[in-house]
Amino acid sequence: MAITMFTGSSSAYAKSPDSKTLVCGSYKATCSLVTANKYSGAAITDSASKDKNKNKIKFDTLCTTMFGTKVDKNGDNPKYISSSGTPKKNATTASEGIPILKASSGYYYAKMASAHIAKKNGIQNATTLNTSY
Repeated sequence: MAITMFTGSSSAYAKSPDSKTLVCGSYKATCSLVTANKYSGAAITDSASKDKNKNKIKFDTLCTTMFGTKVDKNGDNPKYISSSGTPKKNATTASEGIPILKASSGYYYAKMASAHIAKKNGIQNATTLNTSY
């Protein structure tokens, strides 16, 4: 399983969509980059239920990983940070839920990204979400 990360230009304070849907055949998972502010972020890949009255669908594998570009108060000296995403087998949810950064004096995240992977019945799909401050 390979994760490819790409970067692109975006203006400051441009925020990407809060979520995307991954489709594996007839099964869907919602991918969300949850960002409280420029000092922390978390991501989640969550399965949906096919019927509102039933339990969530279990995916063969779900995985979520976070990436961030940490800079000083002037926006200089970038450091690239990631949280390890561990694939969850037979799962309804995969979340790191760990802030990329605890707020510290003089530092913030200029960019954050999350990578999401879902696999069900041999069909795999992946996406990324990005936000800039």
